[in-house]
Amino acid sequence: MGEAYHILCNDCDFKKDIWVGIGFNHCYPDSAYKLMKNPKIKAEIKNRLPFVVAAPSVYDSFFHCPNCDFIDSKLFVSMITLGTDTDVLDAIPLLEEQLFVSIKNEAIYFETTYSCPNCQTKLENLGSNYEFENISEIPCQQCRRHSLTAQPFMDWD
Repeated sequence: MGEAYHILCNDCDFKKDIWVGIGFNHCYPDSAYKLMKNPKIKAEIKNRLPFVVAAPSVYDSFFHCPNCDFIDSKLFVSMITLGTDTDVLDAIPLLEEQLFVSIKNEAIYFETTYSCPNCQTKLENLGSNYEFENISEIPCQQCRRHSLTAQPFMDWD
């Protein structure tokens, strides 16, 4: 189940829709690669699916730029596969969608990360359970005042 919010600034005309949560699109392990935009990352995840140790975590999450206060909802994927090969570290990030890869104890850990499209700073993943009644703690990316409000407008599956 997911939720959608209108994020509005009370001091300027900023508005953005944010979608967070797990819907039926994310129920199956192969959704981890089907929903990725970056073709190189998509192929890497698809190739690793037969070696997945546990079901991937796949959900729409709330992201924030600590530098310029850009906010957005983006797909988050986290999975663990068996292996120790270091060639997966060549999964070079393209565009703004990236894949963080680390190898520990015979396992490969994959996690999507994103760069801010405005300033290229790594976005913070605030999660799919972010308490949107606290959105005013984040400054508006347009006017930089702490005037954001969140209005829920939809539950989705």
